[in-house]
Amino acid sequence: MRQKKNTLKYVAEKAGISVAAASYALSGNNGVSREMRAKIRKIASEVGYRPSMAARCLKSKKIHDIGFIVFESYNTNFLANPSFAEMMVHFIEICKTLGIGFQVEWFDISRPGTDLPQMFTSGLVGGIITAGYMGEKLKRFTETRLDVPIVNVYEEGKYSVCVDTFEGTAALVRYLVENGHRRIGYVDCSHEYDIFRSSYKGFRSALEEMGLEYNDEYRAEMPLDNDLISHVTLACEKIYLNHKIRPTAIISSGSNLSRGMLAYLTEKGVRIPEELSLITRYTVPRDNLFNYPQLSALEINLNSLISNAVDLLRSLMNGKDFTSKKILLMPEFVHRSTDRKIN
Repeated sequence: MRQKKNTLKYVAEKAGISVAAASYALSGNNGVSREMRAKIRKIASEVGYRPSMAARCLKSKKIHDIGFIVFESYNTNFLANPSFAEMMVHFIEICKTLGIGFQVEWFDISRPGTDLPQMFTSGLVGGIITAGYMGEKLKRFTETRLDVPIVNVYEEGKYSVCVDTFEGTAALVRYLVENGHRRIGYVDCSHEYDIFRSSYKGFRSALEEMGLEYNDEYRAEMPLDNDLISHVTLACEKIYLNHKIRPTAIISSGSNLSRGMLAYLTEKGVRIPEELSLITRYTVPRDNLFNYPQLSALEINLNSLISNAVDLLRSLMNGKDFTSKKILLMPEFVHRSTDRKIN
């Protein structure tokens, strides 16, 4: 009779260890080296072994390992967004410092809606942090069927740590107006994402607060895909080059698009910041320092974002009861070389 390949016994035999040692490795208990634990989990994942969460709760101690999942399409924003890699690094370093076992996973949201991330079904973590947009079906699954606590970063959820994009963008508009700018362009992204929807509301609110009229001709909305050249061209032409009366400042979304706009406008003879102030938003310092001129930016502290998410998740895993909890972190504006005060 052929042995089933998705059993604990098969996993143990494939790794060359006892069933008890394999069980210890998968449960997160002490007594198994980090290297062996990683090896066993890899084998379990490859053969499709799924330990029962109920059985594990009866047989083992509480699961202390935590997971981090990025939800993003491979063909659009995952490879183009260095923030995801930086978040993963911060997550790993925080877990190592705290002595917490961890798992990291990326899930392509272009996959069929019936698919589930490995981390949702493996029973190997006691809590999960998510980043990126998971879509409505997976979001409903986490809210109704996932039996471990989950904390969202960027996107709002029952438990989340987010950037205050409303107030951050509003403060940036106030800064520009106080520095003499009355015509402000705005490059937006899909409002399917909380971060862009909230940011746009902050932009409109601050314009009204500062007594400025909103002009839709000074706004361009970009889809989240990798067609950077066409996005740069569209944004620069629609917002700036096609107008006789042009904005004196543009708030752009993301360092890649902003760098492209900077290069395109400079090639067209636009002097930055003498004729136009260009500011990127919701990026990280690394994105804006390694180019010339260095971009002025509204920046996110990813280490603080992930650190707060880990603290909140561990509180939930330790039984602390929150009806819901949303932590908002303020971004920081950094003036560099691409914006200036005008008369």
